[in-house]
Amino acid sequence: MASQVEQYGAFDASPQPILVFETETGALVDANAAAADLLDYSAEELASQSVATLGLDPERVRAALDGRAETDRWSLDGADGNVRHVTATIRQSGGDGDAHTLAFLRPSAAVGDEEFATAGYSTQQALTELTTHTDDVLWLYTANWQELLFVNDAYEEVFGQPADQLRDDPMALLEAIHPDDHDAVLAAMERLSAGESAHIEFRVGPTENFERWVWVEAQPIFEDGEVVRIGGYTRDVTDRKRRENLLEETRERLSVLHESAPDAVIAADVESGELVQVNGAAEALFGRTRDDLLGSSFTTLHPAEETERYVALFERHVENAAQSTFSQFDDGSWVSAVTGDGERVPVEINARTIELDGRPTVYAIFRDVSERKRTQEQFEALTEMARELVEVETRAEAFDVATRTVEAHLGYQFAAVWTPTDDGLTVSSMGDRATELVDGFRDLSHPRETPSGRCSRPEQ
Repeated sequence: MASQVEQYGAFDASPQPILVFETETGALVDANAAAADLLDYSAEELASQSVATLGLDPERVRAALDGRAETDRWSLDGADGNVRHVTATIRQSGGDGDAHTLAFLRPSAAVGDEEFATAGYSTQQALTELTTHTDDVLWLYTANWQELLFVNDAYEEVFGQPADQLRDDPMALLEAIHPDDHDAVLAAMERLSAGESAHIEFRVGPTENFERWVWVEAQPIFEDGEVVRIGGYTRDVTDRKRRENLLEETRERLSVLHESAPDAVIAADVESGELVQVNGAAEALFGRTRDDLLGSSFTTLHPAEETERYVALFERHVENAAQSTFSQFDDGSWVSAVTGDGERVPVEINARTIELDGRPTVYAIFRDVSERKRTQEQFEALTEMARELVEVETRAEAFDVATRTVEAHLGYQFAAVWTPTDDGLTVSSMGDRATELVDGFRDLSHPRETPSGRCSRPEQ
């Protein structure tokens, strides 16, 4: 069985908060780092506090210490003024001469395990249970890493290496670590020997192809200002690492989809309005480089003279906090993007507010709807033409309505109506551009004629 000195090294590195009281007087005499973190003190500051300054009733503490083994609920005052409600499981010394009693703190309202609170445990027995019944690896080395002072039974399960092998050769630890992680681990060991704390993740498990990930938190232990031991604990974080890797793979797939999307995709920070993501299609639509777009305001994507209108649209979407689609304003005018050359492009914006890197972000897809706008305008023009045709009184008026509409709205350069006569086809109506074209030909053929409504050909 490991010696009590070795187990007190594990006490120093234990993730469970522990307070140490003098059994006879009830005075607080020691605390580990986890207890100090819980109460927002340094370990030295906490050990110098009295029972009363921690907000505890001394009589209640004495009653707990006199009870051989008991679970009690305590409310402890932290250094920041906030109260911590904990369940304290008391461990008194047995007949081994230990004059101290330990209180294991659980920061929750749950009552401690009755079996764990059974009377008759010594401090050494309590520490043995702490180190035996945990999935974390608790360990203690000398400052130069040449001697392993303590390691619990969880080591073999987590590292995939017999604990006896580590006891025989403390540096056999490296054989259980992925070769690519050796440099990082050795660097952390050097920092610990120099008196710095260390937190590190690396891969272990030679029998499992080093597919297991662990997280280590370690602290140097000082005596008279010198590092004499190094203690810590190692936790299996394989499941968390797999979730992180899966999330990263998902992000990479989304990034590929984002970049290859045919529509322009932008992401704008809700608070600043700055663009934080754009794809290649956005560069094409706006006629600007990615570097130029990133960091600029979303308002630069729209006509400058209508900035207030688009700010209101952005804010309305953020307030609704739901997926929104915009293509036209309430007055029927089209939502527009503006290119680097100042050209307006009608767009439909499909926007959603999401969390991106922990910040609220508007994620928006811009789709060029120029063709849709053109089709809608043509439909509206044809509808108006039909209304006018109902109201005209002569064929000539009807022909004029038709040619004007075809030229102006249906995408044809020239429009004319011919009607059959005894002499063949006769032009009954021409659109404005068709009339100008014919007049131009006439002017070329008869340069000196200046019919009403036409300009003469310049003398040159």
